[in-house]
Amino acid sequence: MKKKLCLTLAIICLFTLALSACSGGAASAGDAEPAASAAESGSEELVSYDTGLGLTIKMKAGMERDEVEGLSVFYSADDCMMSGIRETFEDFSAVGLDGAATTLEEYAELVKQANALENDFETGPGGKPFITYTRNINGDDFFYYTMLLKGSDAFWTISFASLDSEQGEFLPQFEAWSASAEAA
Repeated sequence: MKKKLCLTLAIICLFTLALSACSGGAASAGDAEPAASAAESGSEELVSYDTGLGLTIKMKAGMERDEVEGLSVFYSADDCMMSGIRETFEDFSAVGLDGAATTLEEYAELVKQANALENDFETGPGGKPFITYTRNINGDDFFYYTMLLKGSDAFWTISFASLDSEQGEFLPQFEAWSASAEAA
């Protein structure tokens, strides 16, 4: 229970990175249920989750969906969480940018600048930009793995988090989950 409470508090820190690079186009999480399909990845069974917003992702079984203000999607378990912010190309046009013409690399630079990040995004599984970092929240250290996706009508900023002390266990999982993420 303490882990889940700590991870929920970690959302506060997540907003540091997940603040919208443009205009904050978070959509409602809706009531979509995870799909029933599962795939084997090492010893961890992955379940396919369909957000109902054009994002599908495979994560461990038992991730529970919840609504969090400012986020398009949020899933959590006792030991980790996933959140996503969807920024539509229309959001970009509201600030004078052409989202459809913006590359994933350019979007990564916008996210980096908007959030005053020191590190550059690296190329991760499936060629998707990602960055890792840690933050201390109320005395607990958290590990974050944030990746970016471009769909047909929106960009996604997806962050996974766990206690920093469990980084060794979760980094390979977050990489696998990231590799499975697809935006329509």
